[in-house]
Amino acid sequence: MKRVSWARLAAWAPASALALCAQAQDEDQAQATAPTAAGPPALNAAQQQAVGLVVATPQPATPPQREMAFGQVLETSAFLADAGRARSTAATVRASAAEARRLQALYEAGASASLKELQAAQAAAAVARAQADAAQADFEQRWAPLARMRADARDPLMAALRAGASLLLRASLPGRHSLGAAPRAALVVVDGLEVPAEVLGALPQATDESQSAAWLLRLDHPPPGLGPGARLPVVLEGPAQSGFLVPTGALLYAERGAYVYKEMKADNGVTRYAPVPVELLQPLGEGWLVRGLEAEDRIVVHGAGVLWSLQGLSGVTAEEGEPD
Repeated sequence: MKRVSWARLAAWAPASALALCAQAQDEDQAQATAPTAAGPPALNAAQQQAVGLVVATPQPATPPQREMAFGQVLETSAFLADAGRARSTAATVRASAAEARRLQALYEAGASASLKELQAAQAAAAVARAQADAAQADFEQRWAPLARMRADARDPLMAALRAGASLLLRASLPGRHSLGAAPRAALVVVDGLEVPAEVLGALPQATDESQSAAWLLRLDHPPPGLGPGARLPVVLEGPAQSGFLVPTGALLYAERGAYVYKEMKADNGVTRYAPVPVELLQPLGEGWLVRGLEAEDRIVVHGAGVLWSLQGLSGVTAEEGEPD
């Protein structure tokens, strides 16, 4: 297994701290060895001080249930066009595949189908499949919540959009590029009136204007005059959520999601730090409200990047208990 050199800490520690690290490593070589990717990182007191490691107890918090967003009424025609293109290209795939199968059967039976005709039909089927895949991917990228709908639920929505009985809105959260739990409900503020809207889901594609994460809303029976392009405030209402507030610097992200480093019991002067997965609920002030911690936990709030460097995680596995 590959040992992690203390030189890797140079990206975070000042020169004076590096000197102290080297001294501490020589003095405590019998107690602590350089961590490997197979186990949680471990540091003695001098090493913790050298790299500026800070631990603290996360604070319980229950944030307000209302969050403001910027709403924009979307072009109904854009959604209908994307949905229609995905549907029509899928129909073309079915028709071209059926034609290729028909010619295949005729050719194998020695009937009136030449090899050239069969190959042309197979090529046409391949082109149709590529076009359908591109149209479906584009549809899912732009309208993910609607693309995941069952047809028996999406078709009535499309009819309501055509008739002007419903509108689609993008509720952007300025400065945000990730979302926590989905809001329970949304209120669109139209000339001071709060009009209820349904939250359909998260929109994965940011617009050039907002560059922000957003929710897709459905507004039924819109007030007269409200139409595509209108910009107006949106109030997002979420269920009561309790969690622990952790600073942004304590959070790291791996393939399985967000995690923090938890301080474990010291053994012979060496403290180990275990990665603990957390669920991001929502940003709050200078940090995030998360779920997955306990009131007595002590987590690394400064220097988590050092521990990540020592461990070299590509994924995170929560510690079931204190290390032996």
